[in-house]
Amino acid sequence: MPPSTTYLPEFAKCLPMIAAIDIDIGADLAIHAEDYLSPKELAHFHQFKHSRRRHEWFTARLVCKLLFSRYLSNTHLANSNFVWPPTIQKFGCNDIATVLPLVYRSIEVLPSNPSLKGASQLFWQGNILCTVYLSITHAGGWAIASLSCSGPVGLDVEEPIFRRPDFYESYFSKQEILWVQEQIKDDLSISQLYTLLWTLKESYLKTGRSPINNICDFCNLEVKIYPSLFTISKHLPEREFNSQLHILKLQFSYAKSTFAPHAAFSIMPNLVLSMVAFDFDPQLGDVLKVFGEDNSLLHKQIHLHKLTQNEGSLTHGDRFYRYSPNF
Repeated sequence: MPPSTTYLPEFAKCLPMIAAIDIDIGADLAIHAEDYLSPKELAHFHQFKHSRRRHEWFTARLVCKLLFSRYLSNTHLANSNFVWPPTIQKFGCNDIATVLPLVYRSIEVLPSNPSLKGASQLFWQGNILCTVYLSITHAGGWAIASLSCSGPVGLDVEEPIFRRPDFYESYFSKQEILWVQEQIKDDLSISQLYTLLWTLKESYLKTGRSPINNICDFCNLEVKIYPSLFTISKHLPEREFNSQLHILKLQFSYAKSTFAPHAAFSIMPNLVLSMVAFDFDPQLGDVLKVFGEDNSLLHKQIHLHKLTQNEGSLTHGDRFYRYSPNF
């Protein structure tokens, strides 16, 4: 029997949120994985033979769960100001400790397929949250997640690695290769520039709005970055992890079709991060009007619990499928 579907109440709807957790923190907490994972998640957790892969998977779920708990408690609204792009929240041990183990176990990040394969989706007390868009990624010692109730979102982070010329020719168009050559003067390495293009394509793929289904067709999905917002030399931080994303105006082209989602990026010393989002409305001040006097997490947990019970009769066809990485 397919899982039931539920919808978030108005108070939880907002722009995309993005957060990161150091995987070393996740590795320490993974010793007590049963405090944070549901039985279904634990079954998947114990399937990983290599500890590093297990810690990456665990930390990615931990950041998703904590990020969703912020949705419920409204704490994201104090600093969001309803602007794009969002600032990356860096969660530490103190942040993780603000949520009870019972809440962590009630929030699940699982594939919709019972065989534990396929794209991951967010569940609340066993029910799919059909209006929450999820994207997760990890690299360079960080697990990063983005959640959105306002439209599909895709996220990708990669460590820049120098590749052979034939690799670039296989995955990038002639125009993209020319663009990279033109940007070298801005003190960025070739590997960083190509990695930026790669993460943008990967992020777009994860939104579920891409006309292609896998990376094998990347060479036919062309990214055109407009120079008006791409002053890359100003975006190079000295610190290891930069929590500030920068707006990027771009256009994707495939065959004779073009697509222009919202995009943002960050280029760090050893990481390149891209984010792509669709259909969000920057004028979300009306969300504040529906807040009740009681904004506590417990109040909203009770509300959602009742909501999932009421929505349990929805059919399999009512579910909204999206693409996100199978971590």
